[in-house]
Amino acid sequence: MKETNNKWIIYDKKCLSLNSNLKGNSSLSLFNSLNWILHLENLGWQCICWGNVINKNESGFVVSFIKFYPLNTAIVWIPGGVIGSNKNILSLNKSIRLSLNLKHCYIRLRSQNEYNTQEIINFLLNKWATPKYILGTNMTLILDIKSDMKKIYSKFSRNWKRSISKSIKNKIIYSRVYESEKIASLYNQMHKCKSLKRHEVYSHQYIDSIIKVFKENIIIFGAFDSSNKLLAIRGAIVSKNRKATDIFAACGEEGRNLAVSNGLFFRLIEECKANNCDFYDLSGIDPLNSRGVYTFKNGTGGSPISIVGEFESSSSPFLALIINLYLFLKRKIFN
Repeated sequence: MKETNNKWIIYDKKCLSLNSNLKGNSSLSLFNSLNWILHLENLGWQCICWGNVINKNESGFVVSFIKFYPLNTAIVWIPGGVIGSNKNILSLNKSIRLSLNLKHCYIRLRSQNEYNTQEIINFLLNKWATPKYILGTNMTLILDIKSDMKKIYSKFSRNWKRSISKSIKNKIIYSRVYESEKIASLYNQMHKCKSLKRHEVYSHQYIDSIIKVFKENIIIFGAFDSSNKLLAIRGAIVSKNRKATDIFAACGEEGRNLAVSNGLFFRLIEECKANNCDFYDLSGIDPLNSRGVYTFKNGTGGSPISIVGEFESSSSPFLALIINLYLFLKRKIFN
């Protein structure tokens, strides 16, 4: 690919060559993978990969997911952030509009890189803004699972150990579950008993797509009682960088009463270790607004990590305002 100066051009409409050429790059996260591309295409997004070659030693790429709307308007979602250099990120919005013949374009980008002021300052200097309403927390919790299971268990909190003992006493059985209908049913149960808000409930289509796309790279375990009733599930995606990422977690009311989630997670990380994982990403913590989830995840003894997080670029300030307002109303009012 030749130098593109400050412009971003369409590098690959299916991102097949990008994943091959950048194999092993630390910025190539789960959300830039071919599997995730296939998953979001199943949900109606169109994938386009953009490239910006500054010189023979410096370049940047983004895997974008686009939905087109009337009046030549598009919304662009970049969940994996920039791969490589983001030096010319200022021109991305204009480059997308020119390439796709758009009048207006709104971009939401989420950098998965560990928090660093240099990257944040570069976004702000290039006229990107912090969204009024963010889609997810900028903190996660990473559990080191390289050591043996006894040592991992020793780092659990007292409540975690007590809950695991309770699961053993109640003769909870853990086995694999890949039926999307059963998993979706558990999520719906949690919404009905107000344990989850509507936007936190994965649809059957979403769950089914994840399972079919990731195939052998996804591990899902269920917790069953003595009558073989499914009480809870937890699942992770295993990546080539020896890391497992939390993707599913649902527990019914009976499962919570029997405290099955802790033992279920312990069984899941045991299987992740068997699949050559060194780390487990518990996928998001929010100590202020989701104290219960934070307390549960923190009980594993994992290390909290801050990431760069979300930024937005819009061809129109009014468009950005409308989208942020819509997200606020959808998640805070209509749940």
